[in-house]
Formats: sequence, structure tokens, C-alpha cells
Amino acid sequence: MVYLKKFRLNEYAVSEVLGQVLLTFITIIMMASISVVVLAEAKHSHTPHIDFYEQVDPFNDTIVLFNNGGEPVFLQDFKLVLQSGSTKYVINGEELSGQLIEEYGDNGFWDLGEYISVNVADMCGLDLENRDEDFTVFFIHTPSKQVIQKAFIPSIYLDDDILTPNDRIARDWYTGGSIWISPRLLALDNSESPKGDKGSACLDDVQKIGGGFTTYYPNEEASMYEYFEFGMNESVLESFGVTFSNFGVMRSNYKTLDISDVKIKVIYSGHDHSFKWIKLRVWDQTEGKFYEYDLPEHKKEYADEVFDLPHITNYRDLENLNVSILAQANHGQSGKHDLSVDYIAVYIPSSGKI
Repeated sequence: MVYLKKFRLNEYAVSEVLGQVLLTFITIIMMASISVVVLAEAKHSHTPHIDFYEQVDPFNDTIVLFNNGGEPVFLQDFKLVLQSGSTKYVINGEELSGQLIEEYGDNGFWDLGEYISVNVADMCGLDLENRDEDFTVFFIHTPSKQVIQKAFIPSIYLDDDILTPNDRIARDWYTGGSIWISPRLLALDNSESPKGDKGSACLDDVQKIGGGFTTYYPNEEASMYEYFEFGMNESVLESFGVTFSNFGVMRSNYKTLDISDVKIKVIYSGHDHSFKWIKLRVWDQTEGKFYEYDLPEHKKEYADEVFDLPHITNYRDLENLNVSILAQANHGQSGKHDLSVDYIAVYIPSSGKI
């Protein structure tokens, strides 16, 4: 009986030891598994976050990529892929670095406010002005093989038929041509239909022809509107090709810029007899007031209107440029119909005068 008790005591001891050994093995296996997972994850390259917008100048075969936010990125780690139909054009990181216009020193990084200007005719043999196919721009992080951002450029954006004569002003040694710049800073819509549908406006809606549209619900009091800020400054203007010259001598003198022939274009669609009036309001910083322009009410198809802006004459006017679109609905029509805006852009001669 005594031996049996001793045996049972020893048996309990063995169970405790075995339990500890098993727990140890389980812990080791779990740690090893975690290490494998961590090491496997470590092999994947960090995918950087960056936000940029693109501007296409088909008449100069140029695509400009403007850094609009995110972390600074080393361009050697990226490539730009242009796909048109079944054809691909690849611009590697070294080539992109050579096209970077840096604002904060020659460090090889693409920082906020800096831009890349790519002449696709020289680098890829791609003729933008005389093409009739859509194409897509891919910005790819090479180490992680991830598409950071892509942009779709529809052929309608390059179609001569949709452009007004003001879009293609004759170029010479002095005027240098023209450039259209759309809002880049802010888009708001405070309208709401009686059914509770909220008006929508974002910058992407109005930055490309055919690339989206706003939805605006006017009321009978004309107390609701759409509002856009352009966010222009010296670096933005230069990124779009605006230069500053003194009788053909190129020199940067932004704050003494004296401009003329500024225009604004709106492509929009409304509904017949839904509104008493539709107006475009453009802010003039120099005079401290809005100028109003009447927008005809088009039927369901989109149409464009172009207005001269003779009061926009200097860099302060450009930097503070904002526009509002507002309308008054006919009695009983409030909320039944909406106004859609597809595109807004301001024309600036590509050479200013000092």
C-alpha cells in the first residue's frame, strides 16, 4: 500500500513535468511561426503613399504630374506606364528623375509642390495631338510592384471638335500660346433637394472633360450654390507651362506679373425651363468683389460657355481666384431638376508680361 502511494506521487510529478515540456514545445513552435510570418512580411517592400494630379497638354505632347500630398518618394523606385489600346509605353525611374522640377534642393525625392514634366513625344514617340484612342497613365512602385495611382485620359479630352476656338490661340515668339487650368484646391456644394438628395461636388468632377460631373439642386431662394477654389501660385502656374517674360527675355518675376486675355470656360447641362436664371460668379481680389456672368439654360446635352475675365490682371487675382455657380429655380421646380457641371477651367496666356 505504501509503495502504491509512492508510485502515485511519482506519477503526479511526471505529469507536471510532461505538461511543462509540452507547453515549452508549443511556445517554441508558436514563436517560430510568428518569426516566419514576420520575416515573410519584412521581405515585402513598403508601399509609399502619394497623391498627385496630372495635366495633359496635347499640343506640346506633354504630361505634367504635380505632387499634391503624401510622403516624399525617391523617383528611382518608380516607373510611369502609358497604355493606349494594346500598346504600352514605359518610362523608368531614372528617366523620371531627369524630368523632376525640384523646389527643395536637388535630393532626388519628389516632394509636395514639385512636379514632373514628361514630353511623351521625345521619350516614347507618342503623339498626343493626333491620336483618337483613350489612354491610361499608371504610376507604379517598382520594388513592391504596386500601382500607386492611375489616371484615365479619354480621347474626348484631346478631341478638337469639343474645343472652342479660344482653346487654340495662335502661338508666336511673344505670346507662347495658352494653357487651361482647372480648380485644384477646394470644391463644395451646399444644395439639397426636397427629397433629401445632397448636392455633390469634388475636384475630380470638374478637372477633365467627360471625367465626371457635379450634381447641384437649386432652390427658389437662390440660397444654395456650388463653389470652387483654384489654388494657383507660382509653382502651380509654372508646372502648367506658364512663363514670365519681358519682351521675349525669359525671367521669373512672378509678383510683377501683368496679365491680360484671361478667360473662363464652363461645360454644363441643365433642364429646359427649370430655372429662372443661372449665374457664374468670379471673385476679383484687386477690386474685392464678384463679377457675374449669365449662363444660358441648356437642355439635357452638355454645352460650353466661355467668358472673358478682363478684371483678372495680376498674381493676387490668380492666387485668390474662386468661382461660384448658383441658380434660382422656377416656382414648383425646386429639387425636381438638377444642374450638372462637367468642367471648369481658366485660360491664362503661357507668357505673362512684366
